[in-house]
Amino acid sequence: MTSKLACEYLAFSIAEQEFCMDILNVQEIRRYSAVTRLPNAPLDVPGVINLRGLIVPLVDLRVRFGVATPTYDGTTVVIVVMIGAVTVGIVADGVSDVIRLDADAVKQPPGLKFIRDCAIVGMANIAERMLTVLDINTMLAPESQSLSELADPTLLPETALSA
Repeated sequence: MTSKLACEYLAFSIAEQEFCMDILNVQEIRRYSAVTRLPNAPLDVPGVINLRGLIVPLVDLRVRFGVATPTYDGTTVVIVVMIGAVTVGIVADGVSDVIRLDADAVKQPPGLKFIRDCAIVGMANIAERMLTVLDINTMLAPESQSLSELADPTLLPETALSA
């Protein structure tokens, strides 16, 4: 358990619920801007963006999790993550902060897909927060979601190909 607590996590929101992911996967955070729509793309893939010459597919977690009808406005963000050699943009409602989780804050949920842990975070003069720690590597693996329809199999992470 110590190894997963040795790093920091990026906290972000989807439909007023807080999630977080290992900060080591995060390449950058961008404002949502116009995307190029792709014909016959899965519903949770609103399109692709040009990131300094790299074409990056976006996955809207609000659609993927079925928690909200997405609106794309000034607060919508794209969290650009690296999964092996693959760059993907994750669309969320907003980013709140970077947190470091203590061992006593982390509780393992009962075998839920894409969820590594749940964490209860409380600070002085601030109410406790419940964060769901996502396993981004599993969530974006080709066999577990619709992004695989757009992926070049030669660029997919080794772990995703062997599963």
